[in-house]
Amino acid sequence: MRVRPTLLALAFSSSLAIAQTIPEAHCTSLAGTTVNLPADLQGRTTILVLGFSRDSQQSVTTWGRRLAADFATSTTVSFYELAMLESVPRIMRGLVLRSMKKDVSERNQPHLLPITDNEPLWRNLAHYDKPEDAYVLLVAPDGAILWQAAGPPTDAAYADLRKHLP
Repeated sequence: MRVRPTLLALAFSSSLAIAQTIPEAHCTSLAGTTVNLPADLQGRTTILVLGFSRDSQQSVTTWGRRLAADFATSTTVSFYELAMLESVPRIMRGLVLRSMKKDVSERNQPHLLPITDNEPLWRNLAHYDKPEDAYVLLVAPDGAILWQAAGPPTDAAYADLRKHLP
């Protein structure tokens, strides 16, 4: 059976027309700043780098460093690293948060958000597959996901992200 390219393209483009949005998240950054997503995006395009396990820490941190170098003073693009902690037992979360705060520079602490709820929804949105990967979401000011990737911040992945920025 032969599929016509125009029909295939139409079917594919219509499936992309339904934009997914990030869930609401009410959290406190490692610097103690309250952040409510997507409400606090404040008209900015935002890059979210999600980590779902300790194994993803290196990849998430490397993404964060690249983003900080390019967007720390941007007035149009913001960025956050999201540490998914819902699966960490509540009794251990304080210890994990203290360890994270110790390991993250004061300059980067406002950009690191521990997330303690809706982890299955975040996993679904990010197309979670590998615990060691970082999951990157480019998010519009209204919370709609514009672009996404998974894995380390290769030059090609970073260039593709930059290409999708407004």
